[in-house]
Amino acid sequence: MRTGARLFASPNLADHPGLAKFAIPRPEQIDLEAARYDDNWVRGLDPEQVCRQAAYLAERLAIPERARPIWTEDLLADPGALAQAKFTDLFVGPGRNIMVFFTDLLGIEEVYNRPGAVGPDNWSLRIEPDHRRTYRERSARRRDLNIPKALALALRAGGPACRDQHRDLIDDLENY
Repeated sequence: MRTGARLFASPNLADHPGLAKFAIPRPEQIDLEAARYDDNWVRGLDPEQVCRQAAYLAERLAIPERARPIWTEDLLADPGALAQAKFTDLFVGPGRNIMVFFTDLLGIEEVYNRPGAVGPDNWSLRIEPDHRRTYRERSARRRDLNIPKALALALRAGGPACRDQHRDLIDDLENY
């Protein structure tokens, strides 16, 4: 997880009480006085926190029961796998449109905007010129979020009718 988004982050959001059991950070890991968009980066997740997210995501992404232990181990071992699974979850939700900031999508950890900072480095972050060439390699290493893989898994999670209807597309996305 690159940045501390509040959705699925805070265990006590009054407007999303059902999310508490899936909250990633513990209450002491979040500055509840900060605005929802500004609660700092949460990078230190313990295994229990990742396992809770894995259980939630396994249900949402329709990971077969027999594959869940290995899938959970993958999420525990690789933060990029957890980020990819959370990204995929966006596509199985009820939203018709999603938005992902380019730094999250492309695995860029540098800060784009430091509030209150003035200088040549603020608001100047750009995508590397050769990113098109390196995308496949970076997404295979889970450095960038893999859009085709996320879409394929989201379509599979749609159930048997969705899988049947989109079989060729799923195959194309998985082989991208």
